[in-house]
Order: sequence, then C-alpha cells, then structure tokens
Amino acid sequence: MEPLQSLLGDAGIRHFGICRFTDTLPLLECRAKSRIPAGAQSVIVCLFPYYTGESPVANLSKYARVPDYHLVVGDLLKQACLKLRDAFPSEQFAAFADNSPIREVHAARMAGLGVVGMNGLLIHERFGSFCFIGEIVSTLRLPYSAPSSGTCRQCGRCRAVCPGQAFDENGYFLKERCLSFLTQKKGELTGEQRRKIQKSGVIWGCDRCQDICVHNRDLPITDIPAFLEDNVFRIDADLLSRPIDRYAFAYRPKSVLYRNLGIMEDEMCDTTPMVPAPKQENKD
Repeated sequence: MEPLQSLLGDAGIRHFGICRFTDTLPLLECRAKSRIPAGAQSVIVCLFPYYTGESPVANLSKYARVPDYHLVVGDLLKQACLKLRDAFPSEQFAAFADNSPIREVHAARMAGLGVVGMNGLLIHERFGSFCFIGEIVSTLRLPYSAPSSGTCRQCGRCRAVCPGQAFDENGYFLKERCLSFLTQKKGELTGEQRRKIQKSGVIWGCDRCQDICVHNRDLPITDIPAFLEDNVFRIDADLLSRPIDRYAFAYRPKSVLYRNLGIMEDEMCDTTPMVPAPKQENKD
C-alpha cells in the first residue's frame, strides 16, 4: 500500500481506498463502460474534498463554486494513471469521474471511505459529504480496504428539509422533484417549479440536505489547491457576460441561468419562506 500511496500522492491524490472490481457489479450502462479493462481486478476509489467555506452572498451549490471538477479531478486521475503505468507496465489502468459505469457511492463505501447518508450521499469521517468521487479500475490485484460499516446518524433531517420533497414515503429519491435538478432543467418550468427555485434563493444546485447534516459540521477547507483558485460564490448578469467555461454550471446554456435569475426577480412568484422564520421575543 505504501508504494501506491506514494504514487497517488505524487499525482495529488491523498484520500483513497481499494475494493474488488466484482464488488462494484453490476455496472451502470453508459458509453464509458467500454473502457473497463478486460480482467479488471481492483478499483482504486479516490475522494476529492471540495469544501471552501461559507459565504453569505452565495447563490449556487458548493460543488459549482470551484473550477469544474470534471477537469480538475480528471486531470489528477490522468496523472495518477501515468505514474501507475510507469510503475506497473504490464497492467492496465482506466480512470473515471462522474461519467462512470461504477456506482460511485457504493464503491466508495466498499473501499472503506465512508457511510451512506439518508440522502444517498457518501459521508466521509473527516470531509463529510462535500467530496467528489473518482475511480481507477485496474487489472492490478491490490490489497483491499475493509468496507465501511454502519450508517449515518439516521436523524432524517436531510429528507425533512428537502425543498422539493424529493424522497417518497419509502425513501426512494425522485430526481425530477430535486431542486438541483429543477435549476438545471432546460426549457419552461411550471409555476410550482418556479416558486421552489425562488424560495430557495439559489440559481444553480441545492445544498440543503448537506448543510443541515450533522456530519458536515466543522469541516476542514479542501486540501486540493485547484479548488481554491477562482472560486465563484454568486451567479449574476455580470458573471454571465463573461466566459464561464471553467465552471460546472457552464454545461447548460446560459439561457437556463438567465431564466433562473429572472425567476428571482418575478414578483408573481409566491415568496413565502421555505422554512418559517424563528419566533421573535415579545418585548412589550
């Protein structure tokens, strides 16, 4: 494990675990599935914490405030694969980030990197749920990490606070109700969908289930230098007048972001707060 830790560390990857490839089955159906090496034995599951602190002016999800993780994580995994191929020339290595046939949260749990919260997100002991996940699938047989056991605290706060009530009575996640999904949806929205976005005050994404999670208290700032450069905390017309290609929210046309900005200014929307304001003390 020490040589592997050194190789990955040299590539900028400090947090990882290893599980059997067979423990990640069944794979998800996607184009990237064809890149899985024949005879794959191991999956090196890597975590990339992205928490950069709080901001009172922020109107977008924390994951989108940092430079596009597809580019940052992809580059780190690419560098790691180059070093691994040099060290093990007879083995194959294939990297995946987001667009992956690997069920990432499940693989991370099997690699001992954390438990799964009631909101379906991985919760790392140190970094909470504000982590991106990437994988390197290899034909190299490696010593496997012990899978994480147990659960989160099961307090249910994440589901109770969900603006879109995206979890049904059986706990199944309904993507089409998720506020993050609505802020990214192209085209026209229903009046109810527009009201949900306006009440949230968020132009892109949603962190409600993470912000309220007791496992996300007193988190350290990310130790990945690229995530601390050129952070964006607020989407506005001035920002959208400039190139935004290096951020994850650029994957949708700017028209979606302009639409959401317009929703915030729409006086026809119901502006009742999503969460009741705390009661004021009677000073009479």
